[in-house]
Amino acid sequence: MHKNDGTPDHFEVRLTLLPTEQGGRKAPIRSGYMPNWWIPTPDGRDLVSAALELIDGEEMLPGESGAVRVFPFAPELWRHLEVGTGIEMTEGPRRSMGQATIKRVVRTAIPTPRG
Repeated sequence: MHKNDGTPDHFEVRLTLLPTEQGGRKAPIRSGYMPNWWIPTPDGRDLVSAALELIDGEEMLPGESGAVRVFPFAPELWRHLEVGTGIEMTEGPRRSMGQATIKRVVRTAIPTPRG
């Protein structure tokens, strides 16, 4: 038997990378890329880190959009995020690289003792 504690394991998002000419990356991103993310909070927003995995292909070029899985390093900080929430992908706190919208939240299942 499993219990869900509400902590997200990962998110599936629709990510749109900024084009290079608008300040985006010069190089494509690939699975394993570990950018920072601005996520909304009740008091404003927090800068957090997460790795990503591309769903639609091997790489995503600046200016392109695609489906991505986002794996937070501190998932408890992401617990309040829901489908439809917008998050911003950055390199450091000031350099925006793209925008994403959460399409699916996959929550952690914790085994519970039988008895």
